[in-house]
Amino acid sequence: DLRTVTGVQTCALPILLPDGPATLLLADGAESDWPLVILVPAPDQFPAAHAALAAGAFDCITTDAAALTDLPRRARQLLDQWRRRRDVTAAESALRDKEAFNFALFQYNPAAMVVVDRSSRVLKSNLARRALAESLPELGTPLYRTDGDELEATLAAALEACIQRETVHHFDDIAWGGRWMNLTMAPFPGGAVVIFEDITARKQAQEETRRTQQQLIQADKLVALGTLVSGVAHEVSNPNNAMLLSTTALKRLCEDLITVLDRVRDAEQSLAVFYANQGPDAAPEQREAMHRRLTET
Repeated sequence: DLRTVTGVQTCALPILLPDGPATLLLADGAESDWPLVILVPAPDQFPAAHAALAAGAFDCITTDAAALTDLPRRARQLLDQWRRRRDVTAAESALRDKEAFNFALFQYNPAAMVVVDRSSRVLKSNLARRALAESLPELGTPLYRTDGDELEATLAAALEACIQRETVHHFDDIAWGGRWMNLTMAPFPGGAVVIFEDITARKQAQEETRRTQQQLIQADKLVALGTLVSGVAHEVSNPNNAMLLSTTALKRLCEDLITVLDRVRDAEQSLAVFYANQGPDAAPEQREAMHRRLTET
C-alpha cells in the first residue's frame, strides 16, 4: 500500500499469478475509492497484468529499480488521469440519465407533441401525438403547408413567426379532423415544439351541459305558462260558475215577470174596452169596481 509513501490515493498490488490477489479483488466487481495500479515483478508476468487490466485495473508498473524510483510521480500522474477519467465517466453517466429522463418525459407525456426544426420540418413526435386520429406528416416534411386550406396556412404562418421571433403562439378551440384542439407553439434554439391538447371530450361535455340548460329553461317557461293559464282559467271560471248557479233562479224570475206582464196587458185591454163601451158616463160604482179589479190584477 503506497498511500503512506506517496500521500496520494493509490493502491499498488503485486501480481504473483493470473489468479493472484489483484485478480480476485477485481473479480468482485466492487468499485474502489482509488485506482488499482498493478505492480508487475517481471516481464513474464505481463499476461497476468493484461488480465488484470481487462478486469478493471487502471495501469501496471514493473518493480525494477527505475520504476520504483519514479513511482511517486508516476502514481500522481496516474491518479490525475484516473480522476479525469472518473469525472468524464460520471459526466457521461449523468448525461445519459438526463437524456433518458428527457426522452421519457417527451415520449410518455400525455400531451401530444411534435418537434420541428427552424424550417418547420418534422423532427420527431411522441407517443401521444402518434395516437391521435389525425395523420402526421413524414419526418423531414413541413408540419403545415402554406398552400393548404385557410386554417393550415394560418398555422404555418404562426409556426414560422414562432420560430423566427421566438414568441409563443396559442390557439384555442380549433376544429381539426373531426376533433377539437388547443394548440401551443413554443420556440427553442433549434426550432419549436408544437403541443396538441385534445379537448373533444370537454367540448362534448360543454355542449351536453348547454343542451341540458336549454331544456331546463324551456321547462321553466312551460311551468310559468301553465301557472299563467291556470290563473286566467280560474279568473274566468269563477264568473261562469256564478252565472250557472244563478240560471235556475233567473229562469223562475223571468217566468214570473212574463206572467205579471201578461196580466198587466190583459188589464190594460179590459180597461180600454170598459172606457170604449161605457165612456165617461159610466157610473162611479162601475169605475170603482173596474179600478179595484185592475189593482187586484
